[in-house]
Amino acid sequence: MCIRRARADDIPQIQVCNRASLPENYNDSFYARHLADWGHLAFVADADREVVGYVLGRVNERHTETPAGPGSTRPTEGHITSLAVSDRFRRRGVAKQLMVAVHDEMEKLVQTSKLHVRCSNAGALQLYASLGYAVVDVVQGYYHDGEAAYLMAADLEAARENAARAPARADLADESRGAVAVGALAL
Repeated sequence: MCIRRARADDIPQIQVCNRASLPENYNDSFYARHLADWGHLAFVADADREVVGYVLGRVNERHTETPAGPGSTRPTEGHITSLAVSDRFRRRGVAKQLMVAVHDEMEKLVQTSKLHVRCSNAGALQLYASLGYAVVDVVQGYYHDGEAAYLMAADLEAARENAARAPARADLADESRGAVAVGALAL
């Protein structure tokens, strides 16, 4: 198995992985738009040409105005949009490897990363804590089904150091769903 950048031709397999793992699902255009805008922050776990996990990250930007005219944008923080691992590849360190890959790229642009995770997803909370994430807020009704989400944040340098120390099997996902449900948008 290898971790590599996601490509447009991975979208159908990413969707299969997502649908089998998460209650939050997206259409083709969501993934295509994400890859077009933040392809450098999208990775898949590839096992013999089968996508068995993926992570989508993005960088939030702030537009700044200048007195002399048009302003510019600058990156402010990273965000993990979605992470899922197929049931049969869980407890093998796949989610951790995906997170390390996206963090390595994010760290070139920003110092912090945030994500949303279901309050009930103990496995994901354990993974994120092992990577240096801490709960900074609770967002009531964040998910489509009404469940609340924890907003978690991490300093990416500290996350890298924590990932190096964390056991590979700490990347466990929610036992009942086979996924690490993060960052999914309430539709």
